[in-house]
Amino acid sequence: MILDVLFAAGLALAQPPAPLPPPVFVPQPMISVPVTVPGDQSPAPVAQAAPMGQAAPIAPTVPCVNCAPEAPVAPKYLAERLLEGTRLGDFFAERGIRLYGWTEMSYTYGTADQSNAPQKFVDRAREFLFNQNYLVFEKPIDFSRKEFQIGFRSDTIAPGSDARFTIPRGLFDYQLEKGYLYPFDNTQQYAEIYMPNIGGEGTTLKVGRFYNPAGYESIMATVTPFLTRSYDFQYNALTYTGVLATTYLSDSVSVNYGATFGSDVFVDTASRLTFIGGLKIAPAGGCSSLAINVQVTNPKYDTKEAFADYNSYNVVYTQKLTDRLTYAIDATASHMTEFPGTTGAAWWYGAAQYLNYAVTDCMTGLARVEVFQDDKGVRTGTAGTYTDVTVGAQWKLNDSI
Repeated sequence: MILDVLFAAGLALAQPPAPLPPPVFVPQPMISVPVTVPGDQSPAPVAQAAPMGQAAPIAPTVPCVNCAPEAPVAPKYLAERLLEGTRLGDFFAERGIRLYGWTEMSYTYGTADQSNAPQKFVDRAREFLFNQNYLVFEKPIDFSRKEFQIGFRSDTIAPGSDARFTIPRGLFDYQLEKGYLYPFDNTQQYAEIYMPNIGGEGTTLKVGRFYNPAGYESIMATVTPFLTRSYDFQYNALTYTGVLATTYLSDSVSVNYGATFGSDVFVDTASRLTFIGGLKIAPAGGCSSLAINVQVTNPKYDTKEAFADYNSYNVVYTQKLTDRLTYAIDATASHMTEFPGTTGAAWWYGAAQYLNYAVTDCMTGLARVEVFQDDKGVRTGTAGTYTDVTVGAQWKLNDSI
């Protein structure tokens, strides 16, 4: 059982059988912390820019499962408000550049003495953490202007304990080898172009490192429901490096498709050509949305590089039940072959359901119920069925806290 106390300020059960050999938690080596499972230590773009790629932080009560080309009105956080009227602030405003971020802190109390593994982002039991000191520097695409545009985005955890689980293979991973509790990670670094004449409503092309476009949750504290993340989110890809195109066929339907170096790997000897693609349906002004995404490669464990390559299939459906109540389900199935100590294909799969209830404009109640199966223990380190029931509340004190 885990109890978390979370503070975020915006500056801009299974009893499994005997464990198998240590799992490979793609992307990086394990963290050097005593744990109860064999081995230590993927990095969605949920994470995901936010799960489906919004241009700026939004209220975290309902993550953006399929944002249409029109981006939400971005709130101005403290850093931007402080810059308003200055030369630097005017320079950024004239060019559509934004600079903002947040700090996320937590304390986790649990029945474990040292480690909450296989939970990742709150892995330290009975310990205070600076989870994220997060900085965003971006020039987002303005979809209201139907003209060719060039933009960029840079997201950095600088530093934060969450970065131990987002650093990919081949990029600053020496920090993991040294066992840093507060490493840094450039979680997203990409250039983006908008071509309004390709597809019904235009096409964007990202080149660089970006969040996994699949899934309901996110690495970013401001656009994910809870401090803890679902097992489904933690044990599938968090980031990719490569190219990703999104074509908006209409104001309700979009498709994305791209080629990457693999899940949670930068330019490295462990890289393997991996296709990612998806379909998103979100009628403008509608009450529901559907997103289907896949990751396809040669799903064979790379023994030479000690790295896991796998296929993954994800579905997210959201439904607005009332003006205040929203339901969502996020289901993923993934598999790979030839993992040491196993025979045949190893599968991990699960589904998480969410309820969000807006009590007031400043208070939201949240609930998550999840079942996750790691049939051969290749992701968590121990074969078995994992469950989580999470409830919480989000309270917005003001525009900065």
